[in-house]
Amino acid sequence: LSLGLYTCAGTQTCKYGRPGSWGHYQQDADTLSSWEIDWVKADNCHTEGQGTPEQYFGNFSAALNASGTRAGRPMVFHSCEWGEGGVAQWGPALTQVYRIHGDHLPFWTFNTNSSGSGDGGGQGTGDIIQVMANQSLTAGLAPFSFPDPDFVMTGLFQTEAESLTEFSFWSLFSAPLLVATDVRNMSAFKAGLLLNAGVLAVQRDAALAQAVRLRAGSAQLWLKPLAGGDAAVILYNTEDSAAQDVSIAWAELGGAWAAPGATVKVLDLWAGSVLAPAAAGGLTAKGLQPHGSAMWRLTLL
Repeated sequence: LSLGLYTCAGTQTCKYGRPGSWGHYQQDADTLSSWEIDWVKADNCHTEGQGTPEQYFGNFSAALNASGTRAGRPMVFHSCEWGEGGVAQWGPALTQVYRIHGDHLPFWTFNTNSSGSGDGGGQGTGDIIQVMANQSLTAGLAPFSFPDPDFVMTGLFQTEAESLTEFSFWSLFSAPLLVATDVRNMSAFKAGLLLNAGVLAVQRDAALAQAVRLRAGSAQLWLKPLAGGDAAVILYNTEDSAAQDVSIAWAELGGAWAAPGATVKVLDLWAGSVLAPAAAGGLTAKGLQPHGSAMWRLTLL
């Protein structure tokens, strides 16, 4: 297991008013390094008068780099400025994980008019999925550079269909999978989601390609190109109360997928089985529940 600790870039932490790291970045970095900490998350409260987030998170980053270099063991730096301060532009150069949205809460839709996040979206799972269609937020995705839409809330105040959709999308985004649960006491359902090898393979795919929404509306289609030429897709029903079929035509994927007569092997990642060994034209996910989805791995034959 890896060990992570939380601090704040400001004078106090966001909750409970505990001491932050402002004025002590190098001292705290050296202490964390001496404790052999693997992951350092720095929040963004009580930073008034300290300059821009790019400046003070940059100073903290430099301190952690210096400590890690001296100790010969780098630490992951996770900055949390809730998508504000233009972090999508400077975050990739200064941190390994950078928040691009406000706090994720365990609801499907929450506070959509005023989330406190720089992108203006709400804080529910469905809200964040919609915001993540803005590719400028995730343009910096690369090795050691991971845009973070915040914790996954799998199994917390969500239906099973919603939890499956949430984990599917966070994996499609190659987002850090920070789990808001005690993993020593998981239900079989939750363990089945968090430990699905096929879905996790998409999350950590070496290509680290951006997830792209190809079709909006109530029957959405999302695509993530994978290393080696495969693709992962999510067919997503955004309806709040009605089940519906959601279809994909291979031509929607473009390139070689759109060639006349193209056939595709379709692997259902959640079922762990081949849905179609050689489908021509396209395929339909039938009867997706409200907020439900299907996640498939496609291989062009």
